[in-house]
Amino acid sequence: MSQQRPARKLPSLLLDPTEETVRRRCRDPINVEGLLPSKIRINLEDNVQYVSMRNLLLGVFLT
Repeated sequence: MSQQRPARKLPSLLLDPTEETVRRRCRDPINVEGLLPSKIRINLEDNVQYVSMRNLLLGVFLT
């Protein structure tokens, strides 16, 4: 009887390396705590959609 080796997953060239890193980090139980919301810092001033919506709402309420 010959034993078949499991097919190896070939890396796709179409994958975004950043996305793949996050996916790999999520699978790795050691690094999961690094992705917890308490450790994520979001600067809303850098979010163009947030700033434009805030300015729009402020304009509506102040007039």
